Amino acid sequence: MGGVEIVFLDVETTIPYKKGQKFEILEFGAIVLCAQGLVEKTSFCTYVQPSSMAAISKKSVDCNGITKNDAAHAPFFSQIADHVYNLLDGRVWAGHNILSFDIPRIQEAFAEAGLQAPTAAGVIDTLPLLKSTFGCRAGNMKMASLASYCGLGEQAHRSLEDVRMNIQILKSCATILFLEDHFSSLMTEKSDGELGVSCTTESLVSMPSKNCPKSADVPFSDEIAMASSTKLLTTRLEEAAKNPTIETGLDVSQSSRVFDLHVIAESLEGIMGSELELNGNSSAGESSDAGVGQIEYEPYASWLQVKDINESQVCVVKGPSSWGKKIPVVMYRGSPLCVYEYDAMVRFSVREAYAFDQMRKPSFSLVLQPSQHTYNFFHALDVSVKSKYMDLGGQSQWRPLVWREGEADVIRIRIVTTGTGASAAYTTQFHQRTEGRLRRTLTLGSVDPVVFRRWMPPGSRVDVLLASKVYDIQSTAGLQLIAHDLTLH
Repeated sequence: MGGVEIVFLDVETTIPYKKGQKFEILEFGAIVLCAQGLVEKTSFCTYVQPSSMAAISKKSVDCNGITKNDAAHAPFFSQIADHVYNLLDGRVWAGHNILSFDIPRIQEAFAEAGLQAPTAAGVIDTLPLLKSTFGCRAGNMKMASLASYCGLGEQAHRSLEDVRMNIQILKSCATILFLEDHFSSLMTEKSDGELGVSCTTESLVSMPSKNCPKSADVPFSDEIAMASSTKLLTTRLEEAAKNPTIETGLDVSQSSRVFDLHVIAESLEGIMGSELELNGNSSAGESSDAGVGQIEYEPYASWLQVKDINESQVCVVKGPSSWGKKIPVVMYRGSPLCVYEYDAMVRFSVREAYAFDQMRKPSFSLVLQPSQHTYNFFHALDVSVKSKYMDLGGQSQWRPLVWREGEADVIRIRIVTTGTGASAAYTTQFHQRTEGRLRRTLTLGSVDPVVFRRWMPPGSRVDVLLASKVYDIQSTAGLQLIAHDLTLH
């Protein structure tokens, strides 16, 4: 990248609590890095006073801790706009979910101040980067989940702290991918068929110490791994910068380039993940009682549906190898396929007898009756993926994704969880639809098949965000649909 500089950025904002309100920046933080080695050059952080102190609600304070007293004597955005412009203009912008959230907030702030917004030399959003290379091993792929997975502590929800954490997460994940790519002997297969690293320092990834070989068995030091992976990461970013023509489906501005992060995924042969973070601040609660939260304003009516897919741009390609098994992945326009199905009927809900495996790990699934168009699409996709699996040498028995149940065509979807037994928790996000684009966060509490079935019995109707994943476990293989967000009617 030569003299190109990367500025990692983050904004903390108010949280709208009624219709018609907008997000307002409460804090701006940025760190400028030299692309060669990701060395920090300078940083900047400041509180920002909103247009009205009434915008700082209890929900906003609960989220980021920024109070009215904090913002009362802070500058308005118009007073720091010149400095923010100089920090951002002409540099590569980086951050977690910045394409969907932070960048629009910054552009809105400049527009409201009547000032010209800065232009990015390129955009690196670490959310799709880590989705495409790191897979679903860190749950919903929000920064808090990634930080927990990498052993970096809790997310502060403060701009500069989150920026530093974002950089450390990126370096840690790059190290893990480096280990997986070049030292397969350190790999261990988890019970669900996903791959994980069995030996790194605690600061990189939390793993049981009994799984780690003695230091004499490790052929390299953590410092070498970190240095090698950082060099590899910056090299791949440079390759991405030289290839601005690949479609990403994301339009920041006509003059800026969005780095295609799939280039990095291909070069690392990383796991093509299937997690999709949704805009908003909902999360699965830990309360023992199910309930609903405050209304969210989600543009989920615009999410990609099967009917909108250009089937000529769906491709099944060779993915990562797992213990000598070559696993295909489904891609759409260079990213893992992820689609939304509206108004599907639940044919069969979770059954208590099959809710947990022998290790008390939840195995929740729903059988849905989708639209005929969706059924036909996944039927054809299942045939195509099975063919690719066999071409790659797969020998396990293939379990069909779709089938006919009586007079209905149905598909099975998986509800994602983490942990086992009483410590199990949902990763799938649950909501309840109210009207139009409005929906409420739905908290199901503990992973209990009785409670789950009470909320989603046979005959109920749901909207569901689905990603695809191919598995090959214990002589059974198949295409699996993973529910990352489920909205109950």
